[in-house]
Amino acid sequence: MKKKVEKISQQIVDIISQWSAVKTITIAEAADEELISPYFFMSIDVYYKGNLLSAKKRRACFGDTATFESSNYGNKDRFLYEDLPIRLEYKNMDRIDTIIDSNNDVQYIVRETGTYLFYRIKNNRVLFQKSGWLNEVRENITNLPDSYWDPMIKTCASSLEHQLGDLSAAVMEDDALFYLRSLAGWINTLCSIIFLMNHEFEPSGRRMLNQLFALRNLPENFKGRFDCLIREDSEFGPERKQEIAKLLTSQIIGMIRR
Repeated sequence: MKKKVEKISQQIVDIISQWSAVKTITIAEAADEELISPYFFMSIDVYYKGNLLSAKKRRACFGDTATFESSNYGNKDRFLYEDLPIRLEYKNMDRIDTIIDSNNDVQYIVRETGTYLFYRIKNNRVLFQKSGWLNEVRENITNLPDSYWDPMIKTCASSLEHQLGDLSAAVMEDDALFYLRSLAGWINTLCSIIFLMNHEFEPSGRRMLNQLFALRNLPENFKGRFDCLIREDSEFGPERKQEIAKLLTSQIIGMIRR
């Protein structure tokens, strides 16, 4: 972590750690990028119990900066701090405990965030913690049983087949907008299900490609076929890409049913 990032991180921790509800603070890998990289930003997870300060009070804690924005649900803040982009995400510890202890929320997880929530829990750097809660959660998600992964895999497989149908329809109707939306949705689900099949948590989109190709359990000839899907090439128009998507879907379903 760069010296300026280290300094700003500590200043932010000094502020947030004073809030009574805050128990743990971590920072994501994006902060390790070069400051001039378009992928650089300081993404900080704030784990809490109880009631957070209001957005108005949180803004005041950071000097009432004009760049401060808070989401409608109050669980994210964005602002510039000494010209560095800061994103704070507030995560309820009780909610996380419930998700880990039960599979009842599995469809919500897959639909909304994939397993990215768990990826951040496992891989973010700890900046502050008042208890051993995070260590316990990390231990709990280290060796999840098949019974945890399998429902998510089945949910993703159903979505993959549904999105392939949308993609095929868009190609047949020569609907450019629906084609792009369907292909993007299908690719997103494909990536999710492959991480699930490997019992690995899904990283951010910025780190997706390299980590995807590094997984051990991949469909045959996956890298070449996937590359054809994501690059612009006149030889691989919508019809060809739809054919590749159909083949990869068939491979994935076959791997699941083994």
